[in-house]
Amino acid sequence: MISITLANSGITTSRLGFGCVSLTMHSDRAAAQRVLAAAYDSGIRHFDVARLYGFGQCEGILGSFLGDKPRDQITIATKFGFEPTGAASKSRKLMSIARWVVRRSNFLLKLARRSTQGAVAAGKFTPDDAKRMLETSMRELQTDYIDLYLLHEAERSEANNEDLVAFLQAQVARGTIRAFGPAGEYHKLGNDAALLNPAHTLVQFGSSTLEPNIRHLANTAGRDLVTFAPISAVKLLADTAKSRPELQRQWQGELGCSPTDTSALAGLFLADALASNPSGIVLFASTHAERITKNIDASLQPYPAARSASFTRLVRELRQLAAPVASDAGPKAASGRRQ
Repeated sequence: MISITLANSGITTSRLGFGCVSLTMHSDRAAAQRVLAAAYDSGIRHFDVARLYGFGQCEGILGSFLGDKPRDQITIATKFGFEPTGAASKSRKLMSIARWVVRRSNFLLKLARRSTQGAVAAGKFTPDDAKRMLETSMRELQTDYIDLYLLHEAERSEANNEDLVAFLQAQVARGTIRAFGPAGEYHKLGNDAALLNPAHTLVQFGSSTLEPNIRHLANTAGRDLVTFAPISAVKLLADTAKSRPELQRQWQGELGCSPTDTSALAGLFLADALASNPSGIVLFASTHAERITKNIDASLQPYPAARSASFTRLVRELRQLAAPVASDAGPKAASGRRQ
């Protein structure tokens, strides 16, 4: 695995990071830790989690896994702003029941989401909120410092709040965090990193071959960039290609793989994301240990400019064919999970 040193924080870690949003979707903690082990054994040393994930459970799962690993060789990012409430324990049971239905019915998915609304408090960006959640995160993660402390889906006005920024800067000075910045939907950045307080030395947002937001963000000097959701469209595109043998032949001829091979396709998406963010970190997530290894291996293959151009063109052609399918499935069918 290739390592990188982030220019603005001096933090060294693996270029690929693992998103821990789905750790509670496994049957038990042992299964979740097997997935984490696959990422770690493949060379990943950056792990991204949040107080929100699994109603607070994902941090504990990650902390348990990393407990016996050399802390100075691992980087941990966690997020604050969403806080599980006292209703979370009930919602955990509801969500365990809902796991098998969310892919089968949009109505049932909406019903499950409504049942959890009282389990999470949003917009918690005061210094007191940040302090309380930081202490909780460190306890759950079994660490005395957080490498990247991220503002989860903060609006710019919240991220630029002077009292919050001062608190976060004080934590950097104390050593409880090493760097901080917003993490969330790209549109909240307004296409311009200069709209953020310069104390935010990193920005985390979604970007992929189909939505290359990293190319549109202006004034990134002084910011380390972390991108996520690079492989979110893989299954949709692979399913679309299955009934189009002429496209499969074209991909085989130009790229040496089939668009129906999800591991190869995911590897190309990851390679393209790495090429688009050469100085930062690229996050991806998976619930299957074997896919993690295959995706990483594929992403580390040579990726010259000509291959990149062919891949981008072929992906966009395939996406145009998939667009009616995505429309029928709903507006978020091809979107990635938030990191």
